[in-house]
Amino acid sequence: MQPTLPPPTYIEVETSEERIDLKFHEKVDREKSQILINGKEWDQDWIDIHLSQTFELEFLLKDKQDQLLEQGVQTITGDRSAPQLILPVQDYLYINRSTSLPYSILDTDLKECAIYIDDVLYENDELIVEPEMKTVRWHLKDQAGNESSKILEIRPLIFPDYEQTGNNISITQQEDLEILKNGNPIKEETTTLENGINSFTLRSKHLLEEVEWINLSYDPIPLDASIDWENDRLFVQTSQTPQSFQVKINERVYSDMLSIPLPATTESQEFDIQIEMIDMDGNTWTSSQRLFILPLEQRPTIPEPIVQETPQSEYLPIVKEDSIEKPKIAPLVLTPPSVQKPKIPQKLLEIPNKTEPKQEILFFDQKMERIEDGDGAKTLRVRLPYKEGKEIKNVKWNDQVIQKEDIQYDTINSPYIEVKAKKAKNTIKVTYDDDKTTEVVSKNLILRKPTWKEQVQAAFESFFTWFRTWINWGK
Repeated sequence: MQPTLPPPTYIEVETSEERIDLKFHEKVDREKSQILINGKEWDQDWIDIHLSQTFELEFLLKDKQDQLLEQGVQTITGDRSAPQLILPVQDYLYINRSTSLPYSILDTDLKECAIYIDDVLYENDELIVEPEMKTVRWHLKDQAGNESSKILEIRPLIFPDYEQTGNNISITQQEDLEILKNGNPIKEETTTLENGINSFTLRSKHLLEEVEWINLSYDPIPLDASIDWENDRLFVQTSQTPQSFQVKINERVYSDMLSIPLPATTESQEFDIQIEMIDMDGNTWTSSQRLFILPLEQRPTIPEPIVQETPQSEYLPIVKEDSIEKPKIAPLVLTPPSVQKPKIPQKLLEIPNKTEPKQEILFFDQKMERIEDGDGAKTLRVRLPYKEGKEIKNVKWNDQVIQKEDIQYDTINSPYIEVKAKKAKNTIKVTYDDDKTTEVVSKNLILRKPTWKEQVQAAFESFFTWFRTWINWGK
C-alpha cells in the first residue's frame, strides 16, 4: 500500500530585507491564474517590502487546460521597523552658546521627519539650538507607516565653582562632567597648579565636544636665601617666610634654624652651605653658598690665675674686692677652670670690650675641672649656654629627658645639670624657644674608661677628703 503524500504546493513566498518574491509550481499557468496583492492585481514583479507593514496575497491558480489547481488567501509580513534617530548625546544636552545639533536617521524609506522645538514646528534645514530652549522633539514616519518619536532635553551648561589658594585649586565636582587639567582628568576635588599656564576643559557624554573652561596662570615668587656670619654664629635670612627649610653645612643638617653656632678657630675654615627651602605653596627652592672664616687673632697671654687655698663654693669662685682692680667699662667674666690645678680659679680677668663670653656647652668633673673627649670622668656637671631672650624648653641627656626642676643655676645665674656618664659616647641636646623660633644646641662627649692609676688616685683623694672633714669636725 502506497503512503499518502501531501498535495503539492503551487505557490511559495520568499522574503528578504528589501523585497518579496513569489515562486510557482511548473503546472501553474500564470496567464490563466489570478493573483492580487492588497486588492490590486500583481504586476508579475518582485514586491518592495517597505511599501507596507503587511501584504494580503489572494490567488487563484490554474493550469494550461484551465483547470483549477489551488486558491486561497495568505498574509505576508512586510516592513515592521520604525525609523531610528541617531543623536550624538542621549537624554539631555549641555550647551553654553548657540550650537548646531547634528543627527541622522536609519531608514531607507523615510517619508516624513518633523522637528519641534518647545512644541513648535521647526522648519529650517540646519538644526540650531540655544541655551534658553527646553526640548527638541523628532517625529519620524516611513513608507510602511511605521512611526517613532524622540525627545532631547536642552540644559544650559553651568561651570563648576572653584577657589584658588596659591598653587592649589579646589573644584566642586559634578557627576556628569569630567574636568581635565592640561588634557588629564582630575579625580580629586583639589589639584595643584603647574608652573605656567594651566588649561581646564570639561568633557561629558552630554556635551557635543570638550568645552574650554578656564586658564589659570601660576608663576611662584622665587624663594632665595642669604647668609651672614658674626660672633661665632651663622645667620640665615630668606627673601620671604618659608614653610620649612634645612641648612646643610659640610654634610651636617640643621632644620628651621635661622641662627647656627659656627665658631671661629685658630685656623682658617671654609664651608659649603646648601639651603633647601619649601615655600608656602609647597615648592622647593635651593641656594648654594660658600663661607670662608678667617682664623682667630693671636690674643695676649693671660697670667695664671691665683688659687685661693680656702675651699669655696664649687659653683662659683669667690674673689675679694681688694685683690683686683675693678674695670671701668669692659664686662667682667670668669676664666675657664684650669686643667692644671685641682682648685677653682679665683681671679676675675678683664676681657676686651669687643669680645663676648662664648656661649657653648661645657663639661666639668666633680672638681670643677673642664673635661674634653677622652677623659675618664663618670659624674659630670654640664653647663648649659645662656640664650638672651630665649628660655630652655627641654634638655635631653642620652635621649633621656631632664626635668625642668632638675636644672640648677649657679651664683652668676648660669644653668647647669649634674648627670652620670654611663657609656662611652654621651650626647646632650638643649632646646631653646622664644615663641617665634626654636633653636637646638647639641654636643657629644666621648669618654674612655678610667685607668687603674686614675681609679686608685680617685680612691685616695676621696679618702683624704673624708679624713680632713672628720679632723675639722673634731676641732
